[in-house]
Amino acid sequence: IYVTGETYGFGVNPTEVEGGTPNGAGSQTTASTPFFDGSLFTIDPGSVTSWAKSNEVPAQNIAINVPNQPLGAFEIDIKGEPLSVQSMTFNFMITGGPVGTDVDNVSLVDENGAVIAGPSDMTGSTAAGTVVFSDTVTLPVGKSTLTLRGKLDTSFGNDDTIVASSSPTANWSGVEGEETGDAPSSLPGAATGNTMTVKAAAVSAKVSTSPSAQNVVGGVSGMTVSNIQLDGSQSGEDVRFTSLQLRYTNGGANGDPTNCRLWDGDTQLTDDGVDPTTTGTPYTFTLDQNVIVAKGTIKTLAVRCDVSGSVAAGSTFSFGVNNADTITGTGVDSGSTVDASDNDNTGPTMTVSGAGTLAVTLDSSSPSYALAAAGTSDVTLAILKVAATNEDIRLDRLGLQLSNSTASSSPSDLLSVGIYNGSTPVGTAVFSGTNRFATSTLTQTVIVPKDDDITLTIKGTMSEIGPSQPGTQGALVQVDYDGTDPTATRGIGQDSGATIDAAGSDTATAGVRLFRSFPVFAKIAVPSTTLVNGDNTFYRFSVTADSADDISIYKFSLRMATTGATVSDVNIFAYTDSGFSTAVSGVRSDGALLQTGVAPVGPNIDVDVVIQNNGGVDTPLEIPSGVTRYFEVRGVAANVSSNDSITTTLRGDQEYPVLADLMDSATAIDGDTNDDFIWSPQATTTPAIATNDWTNGFGVIGLPAINMTATSLSE
Repeated sequence: IYVTGETYGFGVNPTEVEGGTPNGAGSQTTASTPFFDGSLFTIDPGSVTSWAKSNEVPAQNIAINVPNQPLGAFEIDIKGEPLSVQSMTFNFMITGGPVGTDVDNVSLVDENGAVIAGPSDMTGSTAAGTVVFSDTVTLPVGKSTLTLRGKLDTSFGNDDTIVASSSPTANWSGVEGEETGDAPSSLPGAATGNTMTVKAAAVSAKVSTSPSAQNVVGGVSGMTVSNIQLDGSQSGEDVRFTSLQLRYTNGGANGDPTNCRLWDGDTQLTDDGVDPTTTGTPYTFTLDQNVIVAKGTIKTLAVRCDVSGSVAAGSTFSFGVNNADTITGTGVDSGSTVDASDNDNTGPTMTVSGAGTLAVTLDSSSPSYALAAAGTSDVTLAILKVAATNEDIRLDRLGLQLSNSTASSSPSDLLSVGIYNGSTPVGTAVFSGTNRFATSTLTQTVIVPKDDDITLTIKGTMSEIGPSQPGTQGALVQVDYDGTDPTATRGIGQDSGATIDAAGSDTATAGVRLFRSFPVFAKIAVPSTTLVNGDNTFYRFSVTADSADDISIYKFSLRMATTGATVSDVNIFAYTDSGFSTAVSGVRSDGALLQTGVAPVGPNIDVDVVIQNNGGVDTPLEIPSGVTRYFEVRGVAANVSSNDSITTTLRGDQEYPVLADLMDSATAIDGDTNDDFIWSPQATTTPAIATNDWTNGFGVIGLPAINMTATSLSE
């Protein structure tokens, strides 16, 4: 081996490792001559590694007196080399009346549909038949599928079965490798194919449960009035239909549909429409495109009719099937006549009515009471359910109102209102001046389906709050459907073409309370839930100011429940970090919110924590916008014994405070029934306690109306 570098042409001396022997593992060299082993090839004769039934031909119905019916299939996997087989025998078990001589022209077919052996007739005098293929068959390397096909004579009847099997070991002879001429060292045992069930060509006709009986608006075209199912699930072969007779029923002489046609999905089957007039009469639908019902399947054909706007309201009609009528097909392979067995059914009754109706209600998914920051967009204000009956209705406009505008909000609190169908914006509405009513402008087509409903989401962009800004601190913004004026919401019937005014009463949304900013609470796990004599951490939580602006906090309220043990020196400590290590400024140097911890009395203790500064003066704690402060409730437990516990929670407020104005001073809020959490959204400047810019904890995110989730420490 002479080696040179490709770039510079210098000779390279390969590194040699002495040792090794020829035909050993890896590459070796000797002291004088290197050699390297190539791949190791082991020469074996061909082999059959698997022989099993194939589900390429599943258990199914097969026909009588029709050639090339599937009798079973097998998968074979051959390794090494192709194999030739001089003779192959397949055995058949037959249940029912036939014997082993009642199957003819049996062929063995490969996966490409090519006949590789046969045809041969079955032999046998009992229910056990045998087919011998004496043709030499070459089986290729790899997996392949062998299918048996044959013709069952007329001695077979419905529900007879036939099952094929073969054992390469016992039933094949002259098996040898195509290249080596060697016989495989072994062959697999018997495999049994899927069961084939004999069925004559058969179809039943029935009326589908869909559509159901319903109202029909005059003026509709191409409405599905009935679905006819041709059921070939028990057929042994495909069946072709060129016409169908369907029974028409009407409820009187008030009017009938016209131009009735049969459809297969989106394919029209009849060029000429049927105009029924006489009740109880079969009408023939001649199919310009034949319909084939495949064996084992159900074909559904739709009867679609036009209903003139002149048909009187109250008229009824239906299309169904009746055993006395003719629904006759032909077996695709056998050519036999197939009379469909009919399940008598007049079909769903269609009742002609006037134009559709439109109704609007508050959907159950409409949001609960919530807080919103000034200037926030896409705030969900309401979710309305819009329902249509009798026909599809295109929504033309939607009437909305500010329900609470005379009490605590005005149009100036909303910059804009958007209407969404799912996530798609479909319209807008504007409240302007002092007008608390608004009719929307729809920019996209909104169709409310017949006898169904859609939901429309109403979203708002909140006004800014502050000097020279239009928004009102504490305003309760409630946007509702205006049911007082039915003409404010209107649609167009897609069948009748009529203008349809909506029905329904005013809705009552929970509303969105508007603030310049607001707090968000979150509970935090305590380091230990084991109660000990001495210092304990009873509760942890965080408060985050929304990114809209700063907030201030005046008061927290705790509830502590004790069993056995006593607690004293209870205080809340505030920190700037989640590790509870850096105390906030402006309070006691260790972050305590009270200058002196309290010693509550009783098994159920309420602890009010009005925040104080270093001198013991009530001083609100400010949290900058987007910033989180971390709080820890600590105290001293005593007299702790077995099974004692202390459970702590942070209290919320159940209602908005009763105020002369929307906001009030901190001390005024503290006198309300709901005064467990008192805070300010700082509408103008950092508020003093006496500033009318305070509210309570009703609706604050993460602070439930009753209490936050409790933390319990036990011995």
